[in-house]
Amino acid sequence: MMRNEKGQGLVEYMILLALVVFVCVTSVKKLGGTIDKRFGDMDKVITSKIKVKINP
Repeated sequence: MMRNEKGQGLVEYMILLALVVFVCVTSVKKLGGTIDKRFGDMDKVITSKIKVKINP
């Protein structure tokens, strides 16, 4: 019985690590999309307010 407990603990840590990685990756993907949209919106506002005349 004692031999199997060490392996069982390792498997539990691997499952926990996989769950943490999954949550982190999912959060970064969702947050990344939100940040990208916000920067895009700011870019549109800034470029619409600034008018630069270029004389060649």
